[in-house]
Amino acid sequence: MRKIVTNIMTIVVITLALLIGAVPVLAHGLTLEAVEQANSLKLVLSGDNKLFHLENMAPGDHEQATFRIKNSYLESCRFYLRVDYESGSSDLLQQLKLTLTDDGGTILYHGSMKSFDLIDLGSYARGDSHDFTLEICLPLETGNDYQGLSTSVKFTFIVEANGNGDNGDGNGNGNGNGDGDDNNGNSGGDNGNGGNGGGDGGRGGRSKPKPKPPGEIEVPLEKPPTGLPEIPAELEIQPPLELPPVEISLKPVPIGVTMPKTGEKAPYPYYLLGGLTLLAGTQLAGTRKRQ
Repeated sequence: MRKIVTNIMTIVVITLALLIGAVPVLAHGLTLEAVEQANSLKLVLSGDNKLFHLENMAPGDHEQATFRIKNSYLESCRFYLRVDYESGSSDLLQQLKLTLTDDGGTILYHGSMKSFDLIDLGSYARGDSHDFTLEICLPLETGNDYQGLSTSVKFTFIVEANGNGDNGDGNGNGNGNGDGDDNNGNSGGDNGNGGNGGGDGGRGGRSKPKPKPPGEIEVPLEKPPTGLPEIPAELEIQPPLELPPVEISLKPVPIGVTMPKTGEKAPYPYYLLGGLTLLAGTQLAGTRKRQ
């Protein structure tokens, strides 16, 4: 059984007045260290217990905060970070942009603060530590609709040991809320009856379970029909419909004017008559010229 403990670090209130020239207060760094106390895994917070101190942010302002993760436990541990909406304007939380970067320059998250989900900060061997940077930005295009709004969020750090914990009776009667002490950052969730070190109660109270792969759904295949289709007995085939005959009267086509018949006689007499007429005309014209 893995030992799991959560430490709800702080509540951050961000009030926006959208005043030109307003400057956010500088944030202070903090360290979260996994240690062994009373034979159980604890998460100890040192430094300021608030990541951000923001006052009167104006459009275009951004604020950075740093924190360090250190593993001083007996075995390797894995750390997580989650942001939970508490109260105030959810629209403002949607408008704020959050960026999480590790000490190697890798961006682990960049987007709306409202959409920030459970982020894996990595697995640490005993004695390992890494620094992270959180940046909150109010986009320059933010309008006056957000003037005077405030929102409250909770940063929750989660640590779990990669090895096996004590067997116990499995009750895990730790602090199921997972709430730590804001003064020293020590997390709730003592051993209880020794089950899972009480930490499982803390994770069940606040954190989101890791997603499980969807189950497979088997759809049975239907056998295709074989043979000829069956005709229902009550289906009767009707004979084709017979129509009565239709009488159509035909009118005679009118005959036009009778044309004279041509080309039935030989044309030679007409050719001879024309030639004589032409010869007579020629002689008459020659006589007139001589006179």
